[in-house]
Amino acid sequence: MFRNLFNVEPSLAASIRLPALGRIDQPIQKIELATLIVMGVTAAAASHFIELNLRIPGHSIVRVIFPIAVGMALVPRRGAGSTMGLVAAISTIGFVGAGFSSAGLGAMTSLLLCGIVLDTVVAWTRSGWPLYVGLACAGLAVNLAAFGVRAASRLMGLGGIGGGGGGGGGWQAWFPRAVVTYPLCGLAAGILCAVILLRFRRTDTGP
Repeated sequence: MFRNLFNVEPSLAASIRLPALGRIDQPIQKIELATLIVMGVTAAAASHFIELNLRIPGHSIVRVIFPIAVGMALVPRRGAGSTMGLVAAISTIGFVGAGFSSAGLGAMTSLLLCGIVLDTVVAWTRSGWPLYVGLACAGLAVNLAAFGVRAASRLMGLGGIGGGGGGGGGWQAWFPRAVVTYPLCGLAAGILCAVILLRFRRTDTGP
């Protein structure tokens, strides 16, 4: 099941903007694993401790997708995004358990799904413009899932893990804005991910 884990992801290797940290013709190296761990912790920390004060429902994905996209650009291997997501989840448990932070359910959904969805897209999408479109759709899909979780939690009167994440305003004030801003923020985050990950022109290495 894990035989191909951390093999080079061809669509990323053909298109990445940043230079890969390791040699992609060899098994994953220690510096690459360390980078995935650092970026996973960074994604969790950004989600919990960086407040952009935008007051736009659904903007949390922007804080999450940036470090994950950078990690995938530096380590263009299968499972890189999911690995960072797992590290982010473990970091979140540590932050909340230690009382340093609380976790809103919508933001938690973005944090947990982002790396998995990005991994899936790059594994099943050819490099070039389909990959750009796929990454934009990935951001949209993640934020739609976050919107569903957040809407359900509001309807049930739930807040977040550790008591936070309630957000301001009631349902009637939140829903008309969120139903628009969640998809828009998701698309924007997906496009940001594509810009970080990919060159605008692909360099073909084969015939």
